[in-house]
Amino acid sequence: MGEIEGDLCLGGEFRARFFASGWEGTGRVEACEPPRLLLQTMKPGQQREHVIEIRLAADGDQTTLVWEERGMPLDQLAAYGAGIQVHVEDLAAHLGGRERCDADAR
Repeated sequence: MGEIEGDLCLGGEFRARFFASGWEGTGRVEACEPPRLLLQTMKPGQQREHVIEIRLAADGDQTTLVWEERGMPLDQLAAYGAGIQVHVEDLAAHLGGRERCDADAR
């Protein structure tokens, strides 16, 4: 999905780069309850910070993933949605042992 480096504990700040969208920036871990919840603020302290909340739940012998983002600019909602879709597909490809998708071709 990308590269992340920094302090990945509660309250820690990190730097990230997502391969598919090319997005680069900073974030802060707001909540972490392994293996169920990760809540992070992206671009903390900046004018357009937004929140990504990822929840995992057991579902039989599978896992349900819920990815929610809040605070996105309304005029960029479609672009954010497309980017999130590609990131989730990349994650599924990684978990399935496949190569990530060609985001530019999409």
